[in-house]
Amino acid sequence: MFFAIDSVFVATLAAILLTLVAHIIARVLAKKIAWLPMVITALVLVLLFLFIAQWDYANYYSAAKPVFDRLLGYVTVLLAIPLAAMNFKGLPVKRLSIIVIIASVVGALLPMSLAYLFSLSHDTLLSFATRSVTTPIGLSVADLIKAPLAMANLIIIVSG
Repeated sequence: MFFAIDSVFVATLAAILLTLVAHIIARVLAKKIAWLPMVITALVLVLLFLFIAQWDYANYYSAAKPVFDRLLGYVTVLLAIPLAAMNFKGLPVKRLSIIVIIASVVGALLPMSLAYLFSLSHDTLLSFATRSVTTPIGLSVADLIKAPLAMANLIIIVSG
């Protein structure tokens, strides 16, 4: 790395700033180029910045993880608040329930079945099991079933 990061505070601050800059650039690009997915663009930009700075991903991840883990939990709860306030009167709940159940089964079983058919490794197959949930829940499940966290995180983020 072309600059030394000695303290945990400086490393954490650098990781947050790097991620924030990547997010801002990705957001600007997504507004200008509508088909460009912002999350994937930000991920690529973070990796590019890490490569330019010669900062090992493991060190970046260990510096950013404590802050992002805490923030991710809060954001997940904040996203649930508008759902709780929704008015569901007049919605065809039975029809929607059937659609949600079918989509959930297909969304979970199809990727795992394809991973199995293509003879992907057992670890990768386990990572696909976390695909259809939010990131904090998916990472907790991946940790419980001993799936690789980096692979599970990538699958969760890419699948949206």
